Amino acid sequence: MKKILPLAIGIIILLTGCNSTPNYRKVSESEITNYQSQITDFQAGNYSPQWIQPSNKSEKCEMLMEGYTEQPHQGTVEWDGNCKDGKAEGLGKISVTNGSVRGFEITYHNKGVTDQLYYQWVEGTNNVEFGTYIRENDKMTKTLQNHASLKPNGDIDLIYSQGEQSLTTGIFTGVARKNYADGFAKLSGQLGNLRFFGARESFDKNNQSTYTVWGFYDMNADKPDKYIVVKNKHGVFHQKWQFGTQKENVTLPESYTDETLKVSIKASTLANRANSAGKLALAMKQRYDSQNINSSPVTIKPENKKPESSKGISTGTGFFISNDGFVLTNSHVIEGSTSISIILNGKSVSATLIDHDPSNDIALLKVDEAVEGLPIELKKKTKQGTEIAVLGYPNIGLQGNEQKATFGYINANSGIQGDTRYFQIDSPIQPGNSGSPMVNDQGVVIGIASASLNQSAAIKATGTLAQNVNYAVKIAYALPMLINHGVDYIEPVKQKALEKTELIESISNSVVLVLAE
Repeated sequence: MKKILPLAIGIIILLTGCNSTPNYRKVSESEITNYQSQITDFQAGNYSPQWIQPSNKSEKCEMLMEGYTEQPHQGTVEWDGNCKDGKAEGLGKISVTNGSVRGFEITYHNKGVTDQLYYQWVEGTNNVEFGTYIRENDKMTKTLQNHASLKPNGDIDLIYSQGEQSLTTGIFTGVARKNYADGFAKLSGQLGNLRFFGARESFDKNNQSTYTVWGFYDMNADKPDKYIVVKNKHGVFHQKWQFGTQKENVTLPESYTDETLKVSIKASTLANRANSAGKLALAMKQRYDSQNINSSPVTIKPENKKPESSKGISTGTGFFISNDGFVLTNSHVIEGSTSISIILNGKSVSATLIDHDPSNDIALLKVDEAVEGLPIELKKKTKQGTEIAVLGYPNIGLQGNEQKATFGYINANSGIQGDTRYFQIDSPIQPGNSGSPMVNDQGVVIGIASASLNQSAAIKATGTLAQNVNYAVKIAYALPMLINHGVDYIEPVKQKALEKTELIESISNSVVLVLAE
């Protein structure tokens, strides 16, 4: 979805426009009802956890159903994934039948509890919801959600809303689209109880903006409500509406227009977060589909076979992401290999290929060693301009087998042709750096060094050499793989920024040379 038109310019216009209407009634702050009290009357019940045994499982395989209702869970539940220690485990699909309605959810389970990502739909409809569950204090409290329509082949057609919904208040904060015969509207704000507060921008069938309303909107009547600011081709006006009818022109306090701006900006931010969560959820759905082609409804976890082509010895870099020996590297480092090992403390240690994802160029290895894993950043968005370091083993035949550190910045939050799976970085990398951890100034992994811009392609396209244009896949794209295999990855603990020498020293023991034969 395109971003909502920046509101700051509009708000400035709104404030200055008031000066030309001195005879309009000035509205005091006390006359304006708090917007949150208007957009919801949702009354959340007590948190209600309930363990359910899937009806299709003969072995004990409980899963947790969570909600904020006093009523017990209704319907018959089936689970086509695995079971471990009496609980649902790993990637699978939940089917819930309640009367004539049947719903589905593809998700990961960790000890019977839904673990972040989800993709759900109801049988017979062409609409889906996907994103991430957010748990706080061991309770499911929010979702970062995307709502979309599907094409006949099952692919995503149109994403019509993205944002965060509170499970305790029912309020949705984000960006939504509503289509009309003569155009469409984009809403950026908060929605609840069929009331909207924020910015509503209308477009004609040629995608040209026609007018924008800031403030309250009645979604049932599809008209402004209470106090609003409207900007159209005639100018900017402050108005009071009631039951879908304009009552009077007014002058609104600056605090009100500021509030609409803040809510709209927050909505756009949460929509972006939901978009990122949605991409991971779709990757999970794609993984589920690939594992279940021509399979029976009840599946077992398939073997993750190594690529079958053969090659000589290649080297790359890997790094520990848990204290029990899980290693991340690039998929292309181990492609076609029959034997994989790492050099740990000067000794060769055999490594097992647990999983690989060629589409995102990520591979997961395992060694039977107690090690020190690096923390990985999966929750906070890394910003353009962030200072980074890359540590690895480039060109060992030419440069030797000592670790090499390079430093730089994140130049862009997307890669070649705007691919949002990657960062563009200026930290120098060489062959052999593939799989190197890219860390921030606290030693937290935010990406995996993976590629450089092809110089021949750059000369052909632009006539010049590319300078320091390299790429790292974002660490978040490893999350489905880590969850699926129950990796006890390490989350970051906030600490002060480290000096470069301290930084490299803090991560060096967790970075290893990978040999693929």
